[in-house]
Amino acid sequence: MSDIANIHVAEIIEAEMRERGWDRVEVARRMQPDADDREWGINLCALEFFLEVRCPNVIVGRMDVQFATAFGLEAKFINGLHEQWRSQQPPCRNACCSPEALQEQAEDDFLLDILLGESDGAA
Repeated sequence: MSDIANIHVAEIIEAEMRERGWDRVEVARRMQPDADDREWGINLCALEFFLEVRCPNVIVGRMDVQFATAFGLEAKFINGLHEQWRSQQPPCRNACCSPEALQEQAEDDFLLDILLGESDGAA
């Protein structure tokens, strides 16, 4: 890891998961230990989305606290790593990842609203 700013937080999370022997289900459970089934499902979907979609328009949002809880880290550390990576990326050219498209989708998609950091997850 010679240049941490070029490494997406998802790669760091996945490496730590392998080291600890955790799968995505285990991480989602640890992100919010007192979550009910609905919240756990949202956490799992958000985790899956974040680990798979490596676009600079997708931000950690409030998931930094949940990742920190799962891995015993500081939320500022997670957010800082992600922001460093984002600052090194060229603008996303995919129409589906434009800020406008993400905002339009967020109006109809509760999960994406959480990922964009515009909701605390309360229904």
